[in-house]
Amino acid sequence: MKIVHSLIHEIKELSGRAIYFMICFSLILLILKLILDRYYIDIIIWPKILLGSFIASKATFVVDKTGIAKNNLNRARYINVLSKTFFYTLMSIYVIIIESFLKSLVHTKNIFTALDTAFTENFNNQTLAVAIFLFAIFLIYNIINEIDSYLGGKKLKQFFFSNPRKENI
Repeated sequence: MKIVHSLIHEIKELSGRAIYFMICFSLILLILKLILDRYYIDIIIWPKILLGSFIASKATFVVDKTGIAKNNLNRARYINVLSKTFFYTLMSIYVIIIESFLKSLVHTKNIFTALDTAFTENFNNQTLAVAIFLFAIFLIYNIINEIDSYLGGKKLKQFFFSNPRKENI
């Protein structure tokens, strides 16, 4: 029963983040698909969106509860936002490179060729565009979190999702 309670608590914690990242990643990949459609290159986007949003929500949850988030408490809020944004963006690029390395390793069966392929494939304009989008997504996410913590936590969510008619009664 304790496991079920823990699982429900984690789902509640991650659901808002996952939905936010799912919407943002959908927009990125939709733009990417529209650009690539011009060149008749087809990509499958939904598995990437679901997996990416889950990984991003879990990673931001863990980092927000530990490590880098706790170390920045005595700094100016904009430094907190920017440092977390840079950290999340760099980690996302790192995950993209690892994914490319693993794909390449499966095909080539050679570690050095896979490393070379992973780094040469991922340093191009498309990866730079994705990194800029990710930076913007994480920047917005961190600004919202910083405002929420300034208001005392959970108040921003209540502000946006509460029914104004019930508040006036």
